[in-house]
Order: sequence, then structure tokens, then C-alpha cells
Amino acid sequence: MVDDDLDLLGQAEIFLQKENSLLELETLKTPKKALGRLEDNNFDCIVSDYQMPGMDGLEFLEIVKEEKNLDVPFIIFTGHGREEVAIKALNLGANRYLQKGGDPKSQYSLLAESILQETKRKRTERELRRKEEKHRKVFNQSHDSMWMVNVKDDEFLYEEANPQYYEFSGLKEGEVVGKRLSEIYRPQIAEKIRKDYNKVLKKKESIEIEQELEFSEEKRYHLTTLSPILDSNGKVNKIIGTGKDITQRKKVEKELREKSKKFENIFYENPLGAFHYDEKGNITECNDKFVEMMGSNREDLLGFNLLDNLNNENLINEVRSSLEEGEGHYEGEYNSITGGKTSNGRVFLKGIRGKEGEINSGIAIVEDFTERKEMEEELERSKRKFKKFFDDLNSITFISKLNGDIIETNNKAIEELGYTKEEIEDMNIIEDLSTSNNTGEELKERNKKLKNGESISFEDELKRKDNTTFRVKAEVNPIILNGKVRSASINKKIEEKKRIKEKLETILVNSPNLVFEYDPKGNYQEIYTQNSDKLAASKEEMLGNNVSEFLPQNAANRIKDAIQKAIKTREPQKIIFELQSNGKKKYFSEHFTPIISKGKDNRVISISREITERRKIEEELEESVKKFKKLFNDAPEPMILLDEEDLILDANTRFEEEFGYNLEELKGRGINEIVVPERMLEEARMLDKKSEEGYTNYETIRKGRNREFHVSISATPVKIDGKTYKITTYKNIDKRKEAEKELKESKEKYQSLIENLNEIVYVLNKNAEIEYISPNIEEISGYSPSEVTGKRFTEFVHPDDLESRIENFMKVLSGEGEPTEYRFIDNDGEVRWVRTHARPITEKGNIVGIQGVLTDITDRKKAEEREEFLHSLLRHDVRNKTQTIQGYLQLLEELELTDQAQKYIKNARKGTENELDLIEKVRILREAEEEEIQDINFKKIIHRSLNSTKELAKDKGIKVKNQCRGDLGKVKAGPLLDEALSNILENAIQHSNCQEIRISSEKTEKEVICIIEDDGVGIPKEEKEKIFEKGHTTDKEKGTGLGMFLVKTLLDIYEGEIKVRDSDLGGARFDIHLQKA
Repeated sequence: MVDDDLDLLGQAEIFLQKENSLLELETLKTPKKALGRLEDNNFDCIVSDYQMPGMDGLEFLEIVKEEKNLDVPFIIFTGHGREEVAIKALNLGANRYLQKGGDPKSQYSLLAESILQETKRKRTERELRRKEEKHRKVFNQSHDSMWMVNVKDDEFLYEEANPQYYEFSGLKEGEVVGKRLSEIYRPQIAEKIRKDYNKVLKKKESIEIEQELEFSEEKRYHLTTLSPILDSNGKVNKIIGTGKDITQRKKVEKELREKSKKFENIFYENPLGAFHYDEKGNITECNDKFVEMMGSNREDLLGFNLLDNLNNENLINEVRSSLEEGEGHYEGEYNSITGGKTSNGRVFLKGIRGKEGEINSGIAIVEDFTERKEMEEELERSKRKFKKFFDDLNSITFISKLNGDIIETNNKAIEELGYTKEEIEDMNIIEDLSTSNNTGEELKERNKKLKNGESISFEDELKRKDNTTFRVKAEVNPIILNGKVRSASINKKIEEKKRIKEKLETILVNSPNLVFEYDPKGNYQEIYTQNSDKLAASKEEMLGNNVSEFLPQNAANRIKDAIQKAIKTREPQKIIFELQSNGKKKYFSEHFTPIISKGKDNRVISISREITERRKIEEELEESVKKFKKLFNDAPEPMILLDEEDLILDANTRFEEEFGYNLEELKGRGINEIVVPERMLEEARMLDKKSEEGYTNYETIRKGRNREFHVSISATPVKIDGKTYKITTYKNIDKRKEAEKELKESKEKYQSLIENLNEIVYVLNKNAEIEYISPNIEEISGYSPSEVTGKRFTEFVHPDDLESRIENFMKVLSGEGEPTEYRFIDNDGEVRWVRTHARPITEKGNIVGIQGVLTDITDRKKAEEREEFLHSLLRHDVRNKTQTIQGYLQLLEELELTDQAQKYIKNARKGTENELDLIEKVRILREAEEEEIQDINFKKIIHRSLNSTKELAKDKGIKVKNQCRGDLGKVKAGPLLDEALSNILENAIQHSNCQEIRISSEKTEKEVICIIEDDGVGIPKEEKEKIFEKGHTTDKEKGTGLGMFLVKTLLDIYEGEIKVRDSDLGGARFDIHLQKA
């Protein structure tokens, strides 16, 4: 037993031994000494006072239960009767909380009984725990998942699960224990498990099953054993489940099946030939492609021995290499295995190893490239043929870039011009050979047509090396070389027209496009092409027949219209039309050139080419341009499009509005001359250079037609048709700049105000770092603002208050902060108290920190501590001494004493009782200062007060009638309201000389009134005015003068009222007015 009052310890030992001789008591004055004794001794129970110097009973309790982890009953035995202390003690693990005071014999009897009961209960509990621990150890240490289900009302409630179960499922204890089956699993899974559980209920015996479960959308598999537990009636009331995790096994099985299927698909669906062979070289399996390549059938190929029956020694060696070394590769001619067919191809052979690493079979992939090789040879022949044809052309022919640089020329050009091949191929047709004065616009127009796939023709004059000239008719066609558009120009000497015409057919036939000759009605007269597969029918079927017979009506009509127009206008015509081919749209461009004869035998030559891909690109580009134009014009900020020289190409509506210019005024002008103030031209040139890479949000000043304003500029380079353009955005930030200016002025104004406040103003960011603190922090802490700025405020908080400060900081961030008090350590290492009130700081709806004020309350706290010490001395030490005196007086009464001595003892007991009553009144007054108003059930308080005074009234023979009827509702008061009512009742019982006390109630719109009246002697008028004064009493022998003063004090705190008047019963009446909640 631990108590700082040695007299009380001695008295306790006497009384407890008298109650039960089996109680062996060891007494200690301080918790510190008690902790030392606990290290070496096993005590059955600890009894401790609450209020003791150095370490109180709750701290002692916390060390015993949490730090020492001692499983021993702990009883708080104290004269400190505050409800919150009792609650805290029980929460920390106290078994009982007993109040000192009253009759010593009764209180020690209760203490002895409590010690014996708690000791017996703890011993029983330990034995049960030992048995349970044994079973639980098996349960928890099992390598398999284990769980227990309670069968109740056709529901399956999970009561237990071991760690392996949680590891398997990924669930937490709170997600399983106490949950029904349907709360843990999805409906489909839960229904399957329910059926399994019902099987156990029906059979009353164990079953083994495979279960498919699902946790967090992940499927898991259990090999589960479900076993029933029967109650005394033979009914299943629990089910024990044991499960082995077979998820990995299931995954492996599934992966093997999928891999097998995948490899089968790769093998059988392979576009190349594939076959499998065993360690002896026998083909054991092959795919359809291999059968096709061999020109044989599957039955003949399976079982064919590669090592014995192949007639290609090199291939046999590679098969043998794959079976011995793991790999083989053959490329060249080979004969089909059974068909006698000779082909070109390559064979990749790979040995397959068994579990021990030995090669026990192989797989081969066969690629036949006979057709490809034939195509390559044919292509090479075509190239040689074209080269010979090109060199032997009887016209001056050039292949050149669109700018005129010659890439290649032919023998006729060398012969006619007098230059070597090398000299010509180092020239430019336009600058070095042509004498025509072509304008830049003409050349651009020609190149534009060539890029669009159009052919062009014109007369030109060429210059020989000896400076003589001759005229030619130039026919220029676009060709694609290495993905780029080039020009192929055939220059025929005008005097050679007849001979050239004879050669025309050869050129037309070799054109990559389809060339048609039509009569005026649209009948095919001649078709020139090597690509007959591109024709609508065979050349023989089409010649002499009308285009309408081979093309859809719409396309045919457009072609005939173009033919008629070309003949009529004697100018080339061009159309684009679409055809359907295998359900897909294809686009064609056809150019018509009239050949007008002096007679009526006119003809039209057309060149037709497919332009589907180009058309698709054009449509996509057109759609992209539309989207860009819409985005550009609808942009909420001013935007312009600049060319490579920073000249304005386009401007959106917002730019026109913001700068005061229309698009016509802007186009073609330099952007800097329009919007840049003269003083800022150097900066603008710097930005022009930066815009080549792009930049964002550069803040500066720009001018409109009539004003200057602040802008934020962003520039982005874009590539269009190989050229670099710039999109520049100008965001007006005048309002923001004005706001920043106002904010700066406001900040300076409020900073001056803050720095002159008595309180300390501070700002913390979300990381609890000090961003600002007013200069007067130095007065109370000794730290300058610069020494604390940037540090976490927690670095200065007293260690005992650190946890609560962090909690409060998080509350303030969430908007729930309230004024709090805490301690911090100043620069000299001294502890100081402050009071703070803070609120969150928000920016754009987001909380970014907190701001608040600090007030130094160190002096106030010290005064409160001194006051608390004096009250503690009165409540604890004086009370304990008084109770000790009472105990010894009671022991004296049991002795044989004279009547005179008994009379003295009786008077002494009365004195101690009055003294304890006085101490209790002082305690209640002290607690009343800290009382918080709540919503209190008034009727419950009345009943509690009646119960607390029931025995006192009974001893006096007084009837107490409760006439409060119905629901009185809730009133605004505090937990000490029952003390107020009890004091009024006790006052009537002890001092009114009444026979009856009556309690009733009344209700008004805003109040509830409790009426307490008696039929006693009443209160004189002059006494009514003084009855609520501090220290006033009508009974000098029994009264303390604090009872009614206490009642008045409490009701003032509750913003209520008490009135006293004469009762109709003959005595006094007290009306207690309280506000409705």
C-alpha cells in the first residue's frame, strides 16, 4: 500500500488486519520506493493514493501497467473525488477507484473486500489465459491459414483468424474478426463458401475442398479443410477452417497451359515453315506451311529421317550440329524432302535441352526466298534495262532537283551540248544551260505543279559549250527518288518532232503512271503502261471501247467532260475522282492534254495516277488547319502568328481588341514596331532570339494603339511545310500587377501594426516551419526573429507538450483549432507558458499554413500553481489528517472508556466531520470555477440529488415527496448541478426542523423551475437577504457558511437564478431557475 501519509498507512494496517488476518500488508510512502520493491517481489495487489509529491498515483499506475507491464490488480484509494480522475485511472488500467472518507471501519471493510475479490479474479484470469495462450500459440504459429466461424441464425460470423490467414488474404484484423461472411467476400464468392459451410452443418463431419477466393480484386486459391465443433446438444455451433495456399501452384498450371497454347499457335500459325525432330533426326511434327513448301503431305513428312535421307550434306551437318552443339544454320538451294522441288531458302535449327541439360530434340524454322531472289534479279535487270534506255534516248534528258541542279543526264545531252557527263551533272539547267528569262513566279508555279504530281511542257532554248543555241520542246514529269520529288525533263529539238513522235510510245510505256489516248467520245485508242494489273480490264478488252463500260458512271462522265473541254479550249485539263476498290475509297488524278490535228481526227492524251495517300494527307492537313484556326481565333488571350522574319501573318480577335489594331493593319509588319515601346527594343530583340527555342510567362510592358500595359509573354516555335513560324501569346496582367502593388502596400501597413502589438504574431507553413514572427518574440524568448525563422516551431516546445502541439497544429490546418496553452524553452533554457489562438491560411481554396497570436501567460500560470498548491494542501493533506483522526477516534470508541471520555470523543468526531464538510465545500467551489456549461437532463439530476440525501432524510424521519411529473427536458448547466440541489436538500433536512420536504417543477417558454419547499420553521426575513452570502450560517455549531453560497455561485455560472420565500407548507421555499437547452 502506497500513501505519503504515514499515519493513514499505520491506521490502514490495523483496520485491514482486523477485517481479514490473511491480508499481509507492506506500506511504502512514495511510488518510487514501491517501484523498487516491485522489481524483486511478487505482490498480489497494489493499493495507492492519488495525490502524492514527486509522482502521483496515476503516473505510478501508468508505469506499473505500461512500462513495467505488471499484470497485478491496482486499486486507487484516495480522498480526491473528481470524476475525470476516476475515469482516467480506469482507462489506465486501475481495477477499482475507492473514495476515502466517511466511517473508517466501513471504508476499510470495503477496501479489504475489494483486495480479496480483485486478487481472486486475477488468479482465475491468469489460469484461463495460460490455457488459452497454449491453444492460441498452436493457432497463431501454424504455417497454414486458420480461422474460426460462429454459426448463428443461419449466418457465419468470423471470430478468429491467424496471421497466416491475414498474410494470405491481404486483409486486416478489423476487416475479418466480427464480420459476417457476406461482409468479407463478394456475393458470388460468399455464396460458394456458404454452400461449403452448409455441407459441414449437414454432414457434421470434416470436408476437404479447393476454394477460389478473391481479395482486393486478386484471385487466390485455398486447399481447405472445414471441421465442425459441436455443442452439448450435438449441434454444430462453430466451424474451424484450415487452408493451404495453392495460388502459386494454380498460377503455374495456368501459365503452363497458356504457354503451351501460345507455343502451339506460334508453331502451327507461323508464316514460315516449322518442324520438330527427335534426337535421331526423325521429324515428329510440322506445320501446314512446311508441308506446302515441301510440296508433299503431312503423312509422308512425319517420321522422315533428316540425317539418313537428305541429299544435301551441308544441311545434314547443320542438323547434326543442332543436336550436338545446340544450333545450326543453312542458307542456299535445297531440294524438297519428298517432292523433288528445288528452292532457295534458309533454315534455322535449334536444339532443345531436357531437365539435365542434355539435347533430346530440335526445332527448325524454314524460310523460302525463291520468289524474293527472282524479284531481286528481275529488278536488277530492269535497272540495267532502264539505264540503257535512258542513255540511249534520242532526246536530251535530265533528271534534276526542282531548283534545277542536274542529278543525271544521258548520252544525247553530252553529244548535243558538247560537255562531258561530269560537267553537265555539276550544272544547273536554269542558270547554266537555259537562255530563257523565266521569272521567279513562273518557276514557283512549275514546281508547284510538279509537287502536285502534274506534268508540264514548255519551249526553251539551250546553250552549247561553244555558246551556240538551239530551241527545244521540254516535257517535264515528276518522279520520286529516295522519297523526294525530282523532275525528269525530256528536251526534244523542235526540228526532230517526227522522229520524237516515234519514240514517244516507248517513253509513255515506261512511265510509272497509266497513259491513255482517247478519241473525242471517250473511246480508248491506245493504252501505254507496263502495269497492266492496274487496268480495269485487259488492254485488249479496253481498246476501242468507251470509258463508260469500265468505270462508274460518275467518274466516266467526268472523264468525257474533261476530254471535250480539252479539245474545245485546246488547253490541258485536270480532274480528281474517286473509285471503290474492295470496299475502300481510292482517289485518282488524271491530266488531259489535247492533240489537235488539222482534220477531225483529234485525240487527247491523259496521264492517270493514284493519289489516295496524298489525298488522305491533304484531308488530315486541312482538318488540322481548321482545328488550329479555330483554337487560334477562339483563344481567350491575344495571339499572333509570325513568320521566320518576325513579320505578322495572322492575329486573333483578342489581339485586335487588346492592342487596338485590325488584321489588315497588322499583316506583313514587324511585331516589334507595333507593340514594343522604344525604350524596350533591346529587351524585345533578346526575346526574339529566345523565341527560336520557345519561352513562357516573360513579364514586361507592351503598347497598344493608345496605351501601355503589363503583359506576360509566351512564344512557341512551330514547323509548317519545313518552315519555322512562331505563335506568341500576350496575357494582360495589369490587374494582377495592381493587386500586387496594393498587397505590398497593405503588407507594409499591417506589418507596422503587427510589430507594435503586445501579442506576438506568427505564420507557419504546412511543414510547421516559421515563415514570419513579429519582433517582440525577443522580449519573451531571448531569440531574435531571424534566429527562429525557417525552423520548425516544435524545436522550441517543451518535450512534455510536443505531442499535443503537433495534434493541435493538424487540427488548425483542418479548421478545428481553438485557443490552447503550452510551454516552450527560451534562449536561457527557462520554461515559459504561452497562450495561442490560430487559424488556417488559404490561397485559391487550398490551405497553405496557419497564422496566429501568442500571449505570454507565465506570471499567471505561476500564480495558478501557487493557488493550486494551497488548495491541494487543504484537500489532500488536511483531509487525510482529519480522516486519520476519525479512524483513531473510532478505535478509541471500541475501548472501555468513561462517559466523560466518550463525550469528548463524540465532540471530537463532530469537529472532524464539520472540518471534512468544509473541505468538501471548498473543493466544489474550486471545481465550479472550471465548470463548463452543457445540456443536462434535469430530471436525472433531481433523482441523483434525492438518492444522495435519502439516507440522511430517513435518519431524521423526514418524508421527501417528488412531485416532478413528465419530461422536464434538458437545461444549460454543468455536472455539479446535483451538488447545488443536494446542498439545498441537506440544508432543509439538517436545519429546518421539518416533517416533510416537497419537490415540484414548472416550465416557462425559456426556463425550467425546480421548487424545493418544507413545512419547517421557515427563514426570518432578515436572514433571507443574507442566506447566500459567503460565510453566513444560521447554525454556528453545524454550519460552515459555504453551502448556500456554493449554490448561488454554481447557478450564477449557469446563468440561472435562485430565489427564497415562504412556503405555503409553512416553512421555506427555494425556486431554482435554469435556462432551457
